[in-house]
Amino acid sequence: MQEPSSMKEYQTQLEKLVNITKGLDDSFFKSCFISNLKDDIQVEVKMFNPKEMIDVIALDNLVEDKFNAQIC
Repeated sequence: MQEPSSMKEYQTQLEKLVNITKGLDDSFFKSCFISNLKDDIQVEVKMFNPKEMIDVIALDNLVEDKFNAQIC
């Protein structure tokens, strides 16, 4: 898999991988996704203990938006 240039690209690549991979538990993909987030974003996403992959991605987007708004 090619190195993603943005978080959106990373999400897209992971979603494609999930769709073509059989036999791996959703928790594996959640763990992989969360472990590749920036530390400060990781903490906030983990705090909500998301159950589904879609929730992890949604939380990541919200937290990133929050951090980006604080920078501006």
